[in-house]
Amino acid sequence: VNTFVAQYFGAGHSERIGISVWQGVFIGAATFPLIALIIPLSPQIFALVAHEPAIQAMERTYFSIVLWGMAASVMSAALSGFFTGRGRMQTVMVVDIGMAMVNLGLDYVLIFGKLGFPALGITGAAYATVIAYWFQFSAFLVLFLLPANRREFGTWVGMRFDRELMGRLLRFGFPSGFQMLIDVVAFTFF
Repeated sequence: VNTFVAQYFGAGHSERIGISVWQGVFIGAATFPLIALIIPLSPQIFALVAHEPAIQAMERTYFSIVLWGMAASVMSAALSGFFTGRGRMQTVMVVDIGMAMVNLGLDYVLIFGKLGFPALGITGAAYATVIAYWFQFSAFLVLFLLPANRREFGTWVGMRFDRELMGRLLRFGFPSGFQMLIDVVAFTFF
């Protein structure tokens, strides 16, 4: 998405920017059911690691909950491309700092049981992360849909599927996305 936004922005085709970003958001939304299919596999995944049973139980708990935020993370990556592709990295930095602060604050509250919440331990850490991912997505979406962006970049009217543009996005984005998947899987495994 970042590449498409940068190219359209540089070429002066602002009307193509909103629809390009929406194709990335649609891809992110499509990952939700795929990611949800992984949850039942968590016992087998963590059995491969062969940690002691108590650790495996915590790993499965955290993993199974955090997966509910992964689609938000992918959609956020698409939406952040709207800003980085136009050289607005500060916006992304502010949203990401906000996400980290939400995660940090909720970690404190949910892990240790503060402000009237029960102490949830690893479960609380997972919930905090999921809420932070959805916060990040919401913040990017609100900024993306600001009236000025709707007028200049068609961020509202571009909310439609474009087969040709989606095909190009997948053709150019799949290799780097696949590389990132391999990196994450390898990092997670080790």
